[in-house]
Amino acid sequence: MDIFFLQLAIIFLPGLVWERIDAQFAQKRVPTQFDVLRRTFVFGVVAYIVTYGICRLLGFPFELFEPKKDSTFLGKLL
Repeated sequence: MDIFFLQLAIIFLPGLVWERIDAQFAQKRVPTQFDVLRRTFVFGVVAYIVTYGICRLLGFPFELFEPKKDSTFLGKLL
C-alpha cells in the first residue's frame, strides 16, 4: 500500500465519523456522494487543526514525522 493512501485514510477517518454524526442528526436532506466526500475531508482537516491548537495551548510537543519509504519500519534487522 502506498504511503499516500495511508495519509488520506488518516485524514478522512475522523472526518468520516464527524460527517456521519452530522448527517444523521443535523442534515435535513440526504447528501450527495460529492457532499459526503467534501464534508468528510473538511471535517477531517478541521479535526486535526483543532487537535494541533489544543496541543499548542497546553504546551504538548506536536511533532510531524516523515516516514521513509525505503527504510525499515521497526529498525534494523539482523
